[in-house]
Amino acid sequence: MTLCVNQLTINAPEQCLVRDLSFSVAPGEILTVMGPSGCGKSSLLSVLAGHIQPPMHYSGQLTLNGEPFDHLPPEQRRIGILFQDDLLFPHLNVWQNLAFALPSSMSKAQKRDQAIATLGSVNLAEFADYAPSQLSGGQRARVSVLRALLAAPDAILLDEPFSKLDKPLRRDFRAFVFEQIAQRNIPALIVTHDAEDIAHQSRCLNWPKRQLAQYCMRRCKMLDRYAIAVIRWPLKQAAVQLTKWGVKPDTVTLSGFLIGLLAVPALALQVYWLALVFIIINRLFDGLDGALAREQGLTDAGGFLDITLDFIFYASIPLGFALADPASNAIAASFLLFCFMGTGASFLAFAIMASKHQIDNPVYANKSMYYIGGITEGTETIASFVLMCLFPTYMAWIAGVFGAACLITATSRVWAGYQTLRTLDAPSS
Repeated sequence: MTLCVNQLTINAPEQCLVRDLSFSVAPGEILTVMGPSGCGKSSLLSVLAGHIQPPMHYSGQLTLNGEPFDHLPPEQRRIGILFQDDLLFPHLNVWQNLAFALPSSMSKAQKRDQAIATLGSVNLAEFADYAPSQLSGGQRARVSVLRALLAAPDAILLDEPFSKLDKPLRRDFRAFVFEQIAQRNIPALIVTHDAEDIAHQSRCLNWPKRQLAQYCMRRCKMLDRYAIAVIRWPLKQAAVQLTKWGVKPDTVTLSGFLIGLLAVPALALQVYWLALVFIIINRLFDGLDGALAREQGLTDAGGFLDITLDFIFYASIPLGFALADPASNAIAASFLLFCFMGTGASFLAFAIMASKHQIDNPVYANKSMYYIGGITEGTETIASFVLMCLFPTYMAWIAGVFGAACLITATSRVWAGYQTLRTLDAPSS
């Protein structure tokens, strides 16, 4: 039996966990899939075993010995799975736990004989009538493997089965598992984050590069995600109408930028309510130009113009507050601009590298470049500007708090971006 996965994509509600994954596992082979916790390894096993549940869904082809099995319910796939926990039934003794895996067509006596014979093959026959609670951790682990294999699966999946064992026991149990799989000559897939779990002279599939990149850059659930969900529909309706009138996205981008710049003199003159109006109009235009671009077609030129003018607009607001009251606001404004440099540089630097490596972001699929998130995104930035306009005497305090959050964002982006790109630069196993 050969286990084959072709062009597998797994989607969760808010992200793509796996994209276009393909591999095959030959009879008797143990293929290791490595990657950090939370990147979708266990979801891959759930798809293969037939346990994935809505709202998660997947596409692609799964075959065993050339026969598709993704349409079959779990009990008909003949795929065993071994978890981190032994999951033995506490109300059954050891041989009864093994007998549970045997066909119902066998008599109780036949099941008992085969279960005890299987235990004898690994020197555990004397524990046949023991309760699971009377066994050591290593013995329970061995019984769980025997039960999984006694069902005669055509393939077996191992979900970090060694992670809860101490090192000496882990080494022995790992060797035991690999020996049992080799004896039965079935394909096996093990997911882990420990290189010691890789079988000798076997293949290791480092978690697909693009998926690992998306995992490393997974966004904090900050306000942009929810704001986009609220404004997407009205912006789309406005974009449809403006498209009929012949309005172009770049026109809206440039108009919104010029209106936003009017906030600077308004702030300098301390007419804060008027500055707030210009800021809000600018942000409305910024959302509208994106909706128009999605309606009429994204262009690199438009994306470049939009991002560049956004950064200039963001920098202009601290400048306006500094002009309004240099004695009180100049240092706070300078600090905020310094922090903006950190968030902007980390954003743009990673976007360049993401383009080079063809990394896409499933959360922001319609952005002109990879949109790396953080705890200070567009919505948080505008919220801080609004607060500054409403409470101008507290501008320095607001700028200090928001600037500190920007530094956290910049630091997390630098760390995550570096880890991602270092993984991309490393040779695959």
